Amino acid sequence: MTASTPPALKTVTRAAALSALLAAALLTAGCGQTTIATVSTETEAIEIIDVLRESGFEDLEKHEVGEGEQRRWAVELDEGLFGGDDAAHALQRLRDYGLPRQEEEPIPEGGFVTSEAVQKAQERRRIRADIERQLRALPGVTVALVTVVMPQDPTLELNPYPASASVVVVHKEQTAPFTEQQIQNLVSKGVPKLKPEDVSVTISQQQPRPIPRREMNARRLNNLLLFVCAVVIFGLGVLVAALLVQARRQRARIAELTSAAEEEEEGPAAVESAATTAAPGGELTADAAGARGRELTS
Repeated sequence: MTASTPPALKTVTRAAALSALLAAALLTAGCGQTTIATVSTETEAIEIIDVLRESGFEDLEKHEVGEGEQRRWAVELDEGLFGGDDAAHALQRLRDYGLPRQEEEPIPEGGFVTSEAVQKAQERRRIRADIERQLRALPGVTVALVTVVMPQDPTLELNPYPASASVVVVHKEQTAPFTEQQIQNLVSKGVPKLKPEDVSVTISQQQPRPIPRREMNARRLNNLLLFVCAVVIFGLGVLVAALLVQARRQRARIAELTSAAEEEEEGPAAVESAATTAAPGGELTADAAGARGRELTS
């Protein structure tokens, strides 16, 4: 014979199952990713990921969003189930590195803008982007900003102005690992007819703001404890509710059994009382009928 499961054990089992379902739902909801930046080129997206990984952020990925001319690249950070405000600190680190960069307006075409002017503007942007990329490759450089003025065509102007450039370089080292002359030479080689002495250089030192790892870990632990407490409280609530329902059912069952027992006790007494009482119309009782029978037989 198989032993049946006690009602109390069934109640506890149901409460535990409901608590597990709640925990699973909350864990699933906490697995979302946060978009850190959306940029127009995959190269900049990779640069953002490299900077963040160097700063200790590991769970990063990039993917395309949009199609055609609207196609862009999104960089996402997975903060985990109990994030310690990682996204805010990741954005802070990107700002210290001048990322993501401000996107330039598209070069207008048609009207009074000739195709030659458009080509020159595109060439100037390409040269500036190449120089900035080379400057950021220098040791310790966090931000590099370049402004380039292309030389005028001497065949079109009587007094054409020469090429020039201005550069702002921010580094994080105590002492700059490069000189102003090195920056001037690097920039002048990237711009046609640009002399090193026509390159204005500003070098600044600024340490990126530190990332409070201890506070982030403490916040993550606090979130974990709050989650555990919420699950425990919910489980206790479900358990108490189930026990109350079970107690109510048991009281109803006991009342039903008591009523049935009283009815069973009252049944034989009523039959005996009816048998020993004379029936209507002058019929004899059971004792009188027995005595009368004995007299007739004698």
